[in-house]
Amino acid sequence: MKKHMLCLLVAGIIAPTILFADEAERAIQDAENQLEMSNIQLEQRKAETEFEFGRQMRQLELEKARLEIENAHRRLGRHPGPKPERICAIILLVAILNRILAPIWIYRDMRQRNAGSVILVLLGVLGGLAGLLTYAVVRLGDVNTSARTRR
Repeated sequence: MKKHMLCLLVAGIIAPTILFADEAERAIQDAENQLEMSNIQLEQRKAETEFEFGRQMRQLELEKARLEIENAHRRLGRHPGPKPERICAIILLVAILNRILAPIWIYRDMRQRNAGSVILVLLGVLGGLAGLLTYAVVRLGDVNTSARTRR
């Protein structure tokens, strides 16, 4: 019986240690798993932060390049491009001047040469550039015939 008691006593001392060692090992393993999960989450946050930082840096670089281009245009006294309104205004101004100056030039040229008719002046008034080109072709024909008659 003494032997049994001794065995029971040893078993009573060793059994809780074995049982608690298993639980302690599980607790350590759980702690390690939680630590590993925390590390994974930190790595994920770090990657997200680095990505966002890179995106913001690219945006800042693009903004810097845009500002440098604008400053270069200002230093050169130019603007990024002509405005369509200005181009239309210039074309309209040229068309109006053509409508006014073409008939005047045709009339003066006809008086100077003592040749032509009022029809060509009306053609210059109504036709604009087309009338001016028509008068130039007619005048070239007159110059060729007058050069032949002089010979």
